[in-house]
Amino acid sequence: MPHPKEFLISKTHWCVEEARYGLGGILASLPGAHYVNHPWRNRDAEYKPAQPAMAAGCGFDVPPTLLTNDPAAVRAFVREQERVVYKPLRSTEYHDERGQAMTVWVDEVDPEELHDGIAATIQIQAGNPSLAPEWRAAVEAVDRDLFLGPAVYRLDNTRWEPVRRAKLSQQEWRRLAYTDRTWVTQVDGLNAEDAPGPVTGSPTSSATLPSPVARTLQAAGLHGGEKVLEIGTGTGYSTAVLCHRLGDDHVVSIEYDPSLAATAATHLTAAGYAPALVTGDGLQGHKERAEYDAIVATCAVRSIPASWLWQLAERGTITTTISGWMLASGLIRLTLDDQDIAHGRFLPDAISYMLARPHERPPQPGFLRQDGEARPARVDPALLDVWPGIFVAQLAAPSATLMHTSNGVILWDVATGSQAWTQTNANGWTVHQHGPLRLWDQVEAALQTWQAAGAPELTEFGMTATAEQQTIWLGSPDGPRWQLPV
Repeated sequence: MPHPKEFLISKTHWCVEEARYGLGGILASLPGAHYVNHPWRNRDAEYKPAQPAMAAGCGFDVPPTLLTNDPAAVRAFVREQERVVYKPLRSTEYHDERGQAMTVWVDEVDPEELHDGIAATIQIQAGNPSLAPEWRAAVEAVDRDLFLGPAVYRLDNTRWEPVRRAKLSQQEWRRLAYTDRTWVTQVDGLNAEDAPGPVTGSPTSSATLPSPVARTLQAAGLHGGEKVLEIGTGTGYSTAVLCHRLGDDHVVSIEYDPSLAATAATHLTAAGYAPALVTGDGLQGHKERAEYDAIVATCAVRSIPASWLWQLAERGTITTTISGWMLASGLIRLTLDDQDIAHGRFLPDAISYMLARPHERPPQPGFLRQDGEARPARVDPALLDVWPGIFVAQLAAPSATLMHTSNGVILWDVATGSQAWTQTNANGWTVHQHGPLRLWDQVEAALQTWQAAGAPELTEFGMTATAEQQTIWLGSPDGPRWQLPV
């Protein structure tokens, strides 16, 4: 089999774990063997809650200990004890070259800094245990409740129902605020607090769940001291996390929607942060404060705006999600070289954001199926059920949207009226194509190229971008590539 170095990181990790548990299981099961520490007992000792319980059972004095993510319980415990320290349930992400943990954080608890963000910590860490301590601390420090306002939307079948703070108990609202999920705050420009009742439409702003916000900011490779332009202030939550990590003077944030910008400013002031806030089109950047060491977008784009490239300092970075009208996206960090060319590979984090409003899909009238020209399909339409497959199809047909039916898929280009749809037959699938663009031909060829390369994950794709031309490539810049709509 291939050497693990030839695998993706996730596959390498899987192989290492398989070997560890396979060999470890054999060694632990050897009859008559003598151990200083039996492997099973080493494993048991990795679980922090078991340690004080075992110590107490052996007659040792164990100090008062609390394990919880209930903020009220933490506050009560701190009030009862003279001094309290916090220790995590696992080591930090600082490791030596052998992968051994080098540090364990111990911090004294300041009761003035406690807030309900404690309730979200375990959820966020469970979603991404590789989150660095600095970003975890930033998420814990920012009270998300301050950024939700008086109401949010909750999806009820096909309608968005406003959930109002005033109609929930404080405990119910706090539980809502600190659940690691996205809460939609605006639908087709209508804020949740202004909705008279359930509404239909498409979300245009949201309070993104904390874990992808933290993962996006971590992916940007920020270490402190960088000047950052954030695209999409939204509720102000991600801006606050940036400010906590970098300092107010290092953060510029721009928001397209004036009402959202004003609300975010209020939220940030209440939370004690004062970054530079701008109302305007984030796709144009903000040249008045350029150059930036990093641009981080909490919205998705179909291609990198030229203004972002022009406003970057040399070796500056752009971290964003590249998406499109089939709504498949990939997170990427691009670095600008001394030739004003940005390069980068897609990252393993599966993160999605709403498309920037100028990049949104055009309005869609009712779809009317046309028979068109029929032929056998050469690839299984089910490839468009998997994320990398949809991403590849989106590269091949960037002006098309994707819909699924009970027995196939539909590709539809609203501007030209072109469409392609599949249906099953006795031998596989038939595809029907109508209009000036042969959408299925384009998608099929790209999917075959992807399959020939082993149907890799998005981490095998990369991007090269200038103001005039942008391509996404597979494997290397010299490999198969597709042009983005610039």
